[in-house]
Amino acid sequence: MSALASESGMTAVDDALLQRFERARDAASRHAATIVFAFSLSGIPTRLRVTGAALAERLVRPFRHLETGPAALAGPVLAIDAWSETETGIAPPRDIPEGHPPHSIDGRLAYRNQPGGRAVADRRQGRIIACFDAAERLSYSDVAKPFRSLLIPLLYDRGRQLLHGGLIAASPDAPALLLAGRSGSGKSTVALAALAAGFRFLGDDHTCLELAEKVAIGHSLYATCGIEPGHLGRFERLPGDAVATPDGAKSVVYLAPQALHRLDRAARIAAIVIPEIRPGGVTETRPTSRGDALRALMPGSISILVAAPETRESPQFNGIGALVERLPAYRLALGPDLAAIAPALRRLSAALAAEGAGR
Repeated sequence: MSALASESGMTAVDDALLQRFERARDAASRHAATIVFAFSLSGIPTRLRVTGAALAERLVRPFRHLETGPAALAGPVLAIDAWSETETGIAPPRDIPEGHPPHSIDGRLAYRNQPGGRAVADRRQGRIIACFDAAERLSYSDVAKPFRSLLIPLLYDRGRQLLHGGLIAASPDAPALLLAGRSGSGKSTVALAALAAGFRFLGDDHTCLELAEKVAIGHSLYATCGIEPGHLGRFERLPGDAVATPDGAKSVVYLAPQALHRLDRAARIAAIVIPEIRPGGVTETRPTSRGDALRALMPGSISILVAAPETRESPQFNGIGALVERLPAYRLALGPDLAAIAPALRRLSAALAAEGAGR
């Protein structure tokens, strides 16, 4: 069989899989109520339809701060459909391709096949169709950052790049600080401590980057924070409710309704800040290199789902490289006193604002 015939055959298989997901979704919608939620995801109109009330409550909550009116869905939108197998009695297709890479041969479809849920994303049509076992069995990732892995290629196709980093700002007019670093480096602790001290919040662990001609814009995705259960006691007060997840991973802090006015949708990024835990040390910032910033943002900001099918190379490297070239970078040494985090970041924010005003 020729390569062309083989690829054509695989395309037919992919189309058939997508159709099976569509039929299962339609069947599920006849067995339980469907909730429709309209929101703006990184400035892109998005429609989320969830069949099953309990599942809808979990999946919609992280996007509440991005809600828009139904009129925003009049034009082209990203479309996300999800249903609960427990609430509808309808199982998802079981024949999602196993192994890596988790996408079709032409890169058009992306797959998610994990315990507790199966899903497929169609990059051409800008949509995700997903089934979850049950609301009460959602993993940490699904509770805190719903649809994250499959949103990566859909957002990238629309000029947005998902970054493994948090984003905060000292005030509505202050430049935003991008918190970069590997898992466990302290990004969520910094974001949560800053929010509790009055900072604006756009994300603790994942945000979306839009590179405009002269500025880098960060977009909020989720109104949640993930925190190790053992660290919750370090916070005198939490700006929300902490919820444990069945997989025993981080607790999810749903930001409280009274904190939603400090959740911004987008902000100009002025600097990259890399937290580093220094037990017994002093909480302070110091300049660092672009190379340091690049290492902090990767590999967590790179997804195989965006790789070019022909070369397997990821164009995401270019976006991260451009961002690092534009922005100054700083190390944030984290001492034991959480109350010292916000003042250190306010001093940095003020210095950045002054530099910007002097240009």
